[in-house]
Amino acid sequence: MKRLYLPLAGILTALLFSSCADSLNERFELSDKLTTESENVTTSDDSTADSSSSSSATVSWYTGTLSNSSSSYIIFYFYAATKGSYAIYWNDAYNGSGAFTADVIVSAGTYAGDTTYFAASDSAYTTPKTITVSSPSYVYLKIVPYSSSSGGTFGIRAINASSGSAQTLYLCASN
Repeated sequence: MKRLYLPLAGILTALLFSSCADSLNERFELSDKLTTESENVTTSDDSTADSSSSSSATVSWYTGTLSNSSSSYIIFYFYAATKGSYAIYWNDAYNGSGAFTADVIVSAGTYAGDTTYFAASDSAYTTPKTITVSSPSYVYLKIVPYSSSSGGTFGIRAINASSGSAQTLYLCASN
């Protein structure tokens, strides 16, 4: 009897993002629906760019609403078109501008589960979580409440660290 051994990080990433669509076509269909059926996902402008961001332009927050439940989540993804570093920021009640009501934790990885960039990270408003992609790929961001009573609204964004350009986030799944 053969045993299949998978690295723990790969298993964790696969579990984190297993609720996403199974094919690229389905993912693109979901992203097309973001603009027309996004009752709990919007964008809002930040009147001042973060001083730690490499971009001096105003960058939008992609916002979402999580319920007060340990099973609540929202998964966004973006396409990292070039290899290099990407800065992931989020704005919540614990560490943020004061505009949002949820306290969230965020995990980032690839859909296939071969890479976990970070897991269950609590804060990244002034100091982003920086990830490095070795080749163009999709990056998935899973946002969950910090506790079963910390639901509410939050903001998240991804910036290409080299160019300073904001990455378009697409809705993958939510509960």
